[in-house]
Amino acid sequence: MPGETPSSVHLVGSATADLVDALAHLAGFDFALVGGLAVMARIGAGHRATNDLDGVFDNVDGDTTAVLVHAGVAENDPAIQRVRIDGTKIDIIDTAELPADPDALPDDPKGLLFVCAHRWAFESATPLRLISDHREVVVQVAVPDALVAMKSHALRWATPQRRSTKRVSDLHDLYRLIGLPEIGDALEGAPWGLAHQVPTALAEDLGNGAQAAALLRSSTAPDIAATDPDDFIETMLTFLTRIARSG
Repeated sequence: MPGETPSSVHLVGSATADLVDALAHLAGFDFALVGGLAVMARIGAGHRATNDLDGVFDNVDGDTTAVLVHAGVAENDPAIQRVRIDGTKIDIIDTAELPADPDALPDDPKGLLFVCAHRWAFESATPLRLISDHREVVVQVAVPDALVAMKSHALRWATPQRRSTKRVSDLHDLYRLIGLPEIGDALEGAPWGLAHQVPTALAEDLGNGAQAAALLRSSTAPDIAATDPDDFIETMLTFLTRIARSG
């Protein structure tokens, strides 16, 4: 609500301080924080470390990287759709207003979920105050349901490289998010059929969840390896069943 005081999230460590510093440079740009730092902020407890940023930017021209560089806010990075601010990498996802008519949206499930999940993440984001050791910044952060929607796309259509390097962290992010008390409330009323798209993608990727649970248990990270397989499977099935019914 307008004028509402944003909730505060305290981040620890020099790496998160650098992230908050980089976010402060983006003041005035219309974007929502997504990715690892958004997951950490929404969980509000200890979670995996991250040293880069991901942002969904409202840009009908689809060239936010050029805008940020031209404004002197950021420097180009060799990777496509990425800039750097004082060494911090920021992956840029451009988005624009989507038509209400479903026939005007992408036909393929992969493209459809990508554009819908990221646009919804931008439109439904709410402010959080992120506080590091020496700076604080108020930034729009994707809500947990939108993070789940984007994560479902990342899991279902991961590139071979992402699947080999990030599948464990993607699964753990999903598990922690779906374990939040109010998860699913927003997704049930999400636009563009996301309440159908998300559980469909996750069900296709996870199957019965046993393989994903085993992968978490084999992780070298103690907190991930401590995941209870039965709880993982039950949590996923409960969430998928609930959302599928609403969609």
